[in-house]
Amino acid sequence: MARQALLRGFARQTRASQVDCQALDVLGVRRPRSNAYYKLSGRLRFRIQVVLIVIWSGLYVTLCRILRGPLLPSWNLLFEASTHYQKAIYRAVYRFPDIRDGRELVNALVVQVPSLEKVQIEPVSSPIKGAWFRPESLRTERVILYCHGAYAFYAQAEQGFVADVAVATGLPVFAVDYRLTPEHPFPAQLEDAVASYDWLLKLGYRGTDITVMGTSAGGNLCLSLIQQLRDTKHPLPKLAVGVSPWTDLGNSGESIDRNESFDILDRDMIELGASWLIGKDSPENPQISPLHADLRWLPPIYLQAGGREIFIDMIRSFYERARAQGVNIELEVWESMNHVFQAYGDLLPEAREAMQRIAAVIHLNHPPEPPNMGGDEPPSRREYSH
Repeated sequence: MARQALLRGFARQTRASQVDCQALDVLGVRRPRSNAYYKLSGRLRFRIQVVLIVIWSGLYVTLCRILRGPLLPSWNLLFEASTHYQKAIYRAVYRFPDIRDGRELVNALVVQVPSLEKVQIEPVSSPIKGAWFRPESLRTERVILYCHGAYAFYAQAEQGFVADVAVATGLPVFAVDYRLTPEHPFPAQLEDAVASYDWLLKLGYRGTDITVMGTSAGGNLCLSLIQQLRDTKHPLPKLAVGVSPWTDLGNSGESIDRNESFDILDRDMIELGASWLIGKDSPENPQISPLHADLRWLPPIYLQAGGREIFIDMIRSFYERARAQGVNIELEVWESMNHVFQAYGDLLPEAREAMQRIAAVIHLNHPPEPPNMGGDEPPSRREYSH
């Protein structure tokens, strides 16, 4: 009965908003318009838990939309239910006494996206731990060094996003599997990122051949990495790309509370995650919180963010600080989106647009300017809003 009620609710919402509800796939309903599918893995207890969270998220969001409408006018059922689901999963992850159980829960349900079939994945265990993602249409002269989000776990689902980046850009992507918190606090992750960069240089890539990129915590790591490379007089990368970067582990900004109901993260999660990374250090350390860093002489930086994510205030503060220090930096904000919405890939128009712009900025060193932006400020010092 619960399943039937959920399906009826989904169907009503789908007809009303004319959206493509991939959440039905989880409940066994085929949806022919997408080649993506879900995969359950791991121990049975985690499979059951994740399926229950999916069902609860679908029921809860469907009922809320019937009673009060969508959380935001532009949000379809898939996006709103997925936001609720992801927040529930992450809350559960950070409540486990043993983070290893949380990591297993994160990977109990994974979306297999079509782009994974368009890349060759080559694991690397020595001298650096990670994996190559090589697209079918490969340009070998340049490379992307990718740092995953979430310092405490490496979600298998993120491989789909890495594959999207490789396919969109046509470039090989090396995704570094850096040491995780809480077992390995700062500076372990930065050491692994620097070692990965050094390894790419030894493979024959020049600094100007390399784009460093990361999402969320990985965006934090990329911004710390380029500081370290500057300070140690390494050849600097061509570009740093941060997707919803965590720029201040002191967790400043009113948006942390203002946007909590719209985002997949909340204050409790990020404060615990920050304490695991910081250890005995300080959130004021500029290599931990790039918002407090000397940002002069850094390579060009391109940032994307959602206007409804809890990090948006600190991201804007970092952007303003970098701009004031003369950094060639661009920030694009999709006002109705939340944290790392780009991971939805082809399922969300905003995600498709954002990925196209990431590919453009990597190849052109700046994104094509949105129409009718106006203003006298040069594009390299402008915030774009969508």
